Amino acid sequence: MRTLFRALRYLKPYLWQQSAALLCAVIVTVLGLAFPWVLKVLIDDVFVHKNAAALAFVCLAFLGISLLSAVFGLVRQYLFTRVGERAGIDLRTELFAHMQSQALQYFAGEKTGKLMSHFTNDAGAMQQLYTSTLVDFATNTLRMVVTLVVLFRIDPRLALLSLPVLPLFGLCIWAFGGPLRRTGHQVQEAMAQTSDTLHENLAGMREVKAFTQEAPQAQGFVEALRRILRARLRQTVWGASSGGAADIVATAGSVLILWLGGREVIAGHLTAGVLVAFVTYLSNLFGPTAWFVSLNVNVQSALAGAERVFAVLDSAPAIQDRPAAVPVAGVRGEVRFCNVSYAYDTADVLRDITFTVQPGQTIALVGPSGAGKTTLMNLIPRFADPRTGCILLDGCDLRDATQQSLRAHLGQVFQDPFLFSGSIADNLRFGRPDAPQAEVEAAAVAANAHDFILDLPQAYDTLVGERGVRLSGGQRQRLAIARALLRDPAVLLLDEATSALDSTAEAAVQEALGRLLANRTSFVIAHRLSTVVHADRIFVLDNGTLVAAGTHSELLETSPLYKQLCNRQFREASPPKQAAQSLL
Repeated sequence: MRTLFRALRYLKPYLWQQSAALLCAVIVTVLGLAFPWVLKVLIDDVFVHKNAAALAFVCLAFLGISLLSAVFGLVRQYLFTRVGERAGIDLRTELFAHMQSQALQYFAGEKTGKLMSHFTNDAGAMQQLYTSTLVDFATNTLRMVVTLVVLFRIDPRLALLSLPVLPLFGLCIWAFGGPLRRTGHQVQEAMAQTSDTLHENLAGMREVKAFTQEAPQAQGFVEALRRILRARLRQTVWGASSGGAADIVATAGSVLILWLGGREVIAGHLTAGVLVAFVTYLSNLFGPTAWFVSLNVNVQSALAGAERVFAVLDSAPAIQDRPAAVPVAGVRGEVRFCNVSYAYDTADVLRDITFTVQPGQTIALVGPSGAGKTTLMNLIPRFADPRTGCILLDGCDLRDATQQSLRAHLGQVFQDPFLFSGSIADNLRFGRPDAPQAEVEAAAVAANAHDFILDLPQAYDTLVGERGVRLSGGQRQRLAIARALLRDPAVLLLDEATSALDSTAEAAVQEALGRLLANRTSFVIAHRLSTVVHADRIFVLDNGTLVAAGTHSELLETSPLYKQLCNRQFREASPPKQAAQSLL
């Protein structure tokens, strides 16, 4: 029940709209319950007593009741739907914001399709609870209460005989609740797996086609769909069984009352019209009660989705601002690592790293694959926190600063720049949405991107496609550089691309990088000899340890590992093209 009450919490801001909807539901319920009484008048007064005047009244009553029921029913449905949709928006907004607050390691441990399923399938099941299930619940509850009052007014003895049937419906709800919840979980999990299978296939379509794996991939997707089918069939069997059991109880109760009431009519103690009205009203009591059993299918499915959503909302972000964290302002760019160590689970990745970087210096990070270069870089924007030691920016512990203000002073360019599916201008403004067009174009000029942008069909308004698929690798890299230049960060984090470019694109990218690195503290995971040579200092990492530091010429003399890396992996091609050998 706690999960249900927590799910209903999202309806709290809309109490007045719910109240108005409930009022309309009361009116519709009362109007609906007037039909059996009009039917009783039709039988006893019109047919038995041959009252023609009453016939006109009965016909007008039927029409009036239908018209009013339609109007108030429309308003009721509109208000309940509005409340449910807005509650669904609030739920998804909270879920989205919470995911945005999670550390990067959270997403490394979760499949994208599963996370997307929380927004679609799980939240969708909860929203169905808000929009349709609660409407029917409120309406049927009112019908039951009002019907029970009417039944006691018509014939208290028959009404009392009807009451023992009601607990049997509760027994059905209790008996089928557990299996329905389990099958609801199975359906949601199967849908999440299918979503993940589809996302992975679409993201890896180039590899699928390159390795001619279309048929196996299709078979895997079909199997995922079959898991949904099997789970839904199990859910359907339990749902239909619960509904069937409720129908049997309702029919048995109605037959019992019909038999007892029929004997009263035969004995002359009850009119036929009253019995017809009573049995008709009884269907308004047993019908909604039986519906509550069927409703259990939707409720349990919604609760299964709610449990999955709340599991995400209850997962605390691994990286959080301290209560006394303050915004960072006026950054000069001095970065100091003090005995920093970091571990993934139990495996040490960085061990006792200590160094100081002065404002404006360019630091090249080199080392074999798995040396810890990327991890070291990720600690600066607090994508992760050290296990021991601390990192200082201008003498301030990074953990004493708010994450948002810290990252606002950092610029990052990754190996494979991610471009969103909007326009060129939208992507350049991603880190500075309020940047004027003149500054956007100036950043593009500095990144050697302005000319190729103007050659595009709509220049800066050209849509780049998902992940920038309509652009070449060199164009994407230059846009990423322009995006960082527009942000004008005090500290730059750069992971050089390893992909080989043609000589013209390579020269344009290298020239743009030179402008980007100038006059700002920069950390570069270096893959090109020219970057290493021009760095103010080079840090050599090996197995999570800082084994050497110095300039290119110094390290060639003092560091066997660095010399080995240069001889084996840093090979400068004839100008202007440079080799792009990875040190990762």
